[in-house]
Amino acid sequence: MIDLARSLRRLAVVASVATLALAGCAATGGDATETVTGAQEPDDGTDVRETESLMGSVSPGTTLTTNTGVNFRASPSTSATIYEVLAKGTHVTVVSGTPKNGWYNVSHNGRNGWSYGVYLDKTSSGGSGGSGGGGTTDSCNPVRAVGVVSAPRKALLDTIAYCEGTKGVSEDGYNVLFTGRTITNCEAHPNTTICSGGLCSTAAGRYQFLDTTWNGLKLPNFRPESQTTGAMTLISWRKATIPADRPMTATELANLMDKISYEWASLPPGRYGQPSKTQSQVRAEYCKLAGC
Repeated sequence: MIDLARSLRRLAVVASVATLALAGCAATGGDATETVTGAQEPDDGTDVRETESLMGSVSPGTTLTTNTGVNFRASPSTSATIYEVLAKGTHVTVVSGTPKNGWYNVSHNGRNGWSYGVYLDKTSSGGSGGSGGGGTTDSCNPVRAVGVVSAPRKALLDTIAYCEGTKGVSEDGYNVLFTGRTITNCEAHPNTTICSGGLCSTAAGRYQFLDTTWNGLKLPNFRPESQTTGAMTLISWRKATIPADRPMTATELANLMDKISYEWASLPPGRYGQPSKTQSQVRAEYCKLAGC
């Protein structure tokens, strides 16, 4: 992926990302005015039961720890009132151990509510509610990205990963570095420079973010859900859009490639003299995934 100067584009990033990649973050409902929200949650109605495999059912009294800023809601819905945004590292206690489509019923400071499970990590089991002892975070698990974007947009991101050579590799590419080396922790971009064939790069993750590019995105961690948001942000910076509810036509896909190939050298028309896929290869892969 190519690291280009983006200082002017970043002036408008908040507005552009909100309309493309982070739709649905703002909550409604209840009698509170909500101006601050935590990490993105899937739209109501999205089947994200696969995310429950991160923890599954947990015992009441188990202590969980937030891994980013997370909404603490009145019910398991993006339309429910946000009581507060829990800061990264906040401890919550499980009330009912059975999740509802990825949401967990937890308590914080004496109040019961709901938070989305991909932003919660196990820190202890059984009812003490203490700070815990460093449970497995599973930070590169690809199911963390389930439900972050709609299926048509996920098909496009999968196509980019196919072109970058990361799709299906190890943790579906989320822990893959330049040359195929892997990492075991996705809490932060590894910023590891690897040289091969006369080329040195810090590219990492499913969408091969350079360290400088990733730092400019200002995301809370390098986990799959953040990488997904990051890729959508880069697409937005290129003033490109992806339909949320249908596959793209051949013309739309070609126009999209023309814009975002400045971000990913592997995309047609191959702007930087590096190995790249052809438009027909991209179309075939995308349609296989999106059901054109």
